[in-house]
Amino acid sequence: MEAFLTPMLQRHFPELDFLIVVHEGKSDLQQSVSRKIPRWNVPNDHIIILHDNDRGDCVSLKKKLQNLCGISPGSGSPKNLKIRIVIQELEAWYFGQPEKTAQALGLRKRLKHHANPDTLVKPSNLLRKSFPDFQKVSHAAILGNELTLESSSTSFRAFWSAVKELTKSPD
Repeated sequence: MEAFLTPMLQRHFPELDFLIVVHEGKSDLQQSVSRKIPRWNVPNDHIIILHDNDRGDCVSLKKKLQNLCGISPGSGSPKNLKIRIVIQELEAWYFGQPEKTAQALGLRKRLKHHANPDTLVKPSNLLRKSFPDFQKVSHAAILGNELTLESSSTSFRAFWSAVKELTKSPD
């Protein structure tokens, strides 16, 4: 995810000073946020927690993350914290811009357009069928340098909307 997000953030938000904290899987992320977020006290910092859903219940997952962050049910997230769920995998976002993805990866065959790629099960496997040499990290960096902020993926649009909202927040 970092390989994709870093070039996207640098290209579309060049004025943004950001840090991506990488975790070793979901349990590591969840343990980390339960320790760090309730104690985070850096003025003017904004935090987005981005979590793969992997065929789970995104509403329950978001509630679990809010709870781990010390956010009371029904209180809403603090203005400097957003939680976004990638449905199902980051690779679903690539299907939100199938023409750009195919072009960036040098595919001869067009990728199938999906009205909402967030509904795809195992989009990384679908990419490998079209592109047997697909590599998650190296191709994420290539796509991060090519894709725009426009997409048919709902979770992609929600993430970038959160970035835009936090970057416009008064400090």
